[in-house]
Amino acid sequence: MAAGTNMLEVARAYEELAKVAGELAEAVKAEDRASQPRPRARARRSA
Repeated sequence: MAAGTNMLEVARAYEELAKVAGELAEAVKAEDRASQPRPRARARRSA
């Protein structure tokens, strides 16, 4: 195995981790938004 090959593998693994972490963060945001209660609609008052 040539010197530096392991470093390239480590770099690829870090890139993959960063990609997956970004996808996870987006999924968590979406779940968080979906689980929050929606604001109540204001009742209309007649004059």
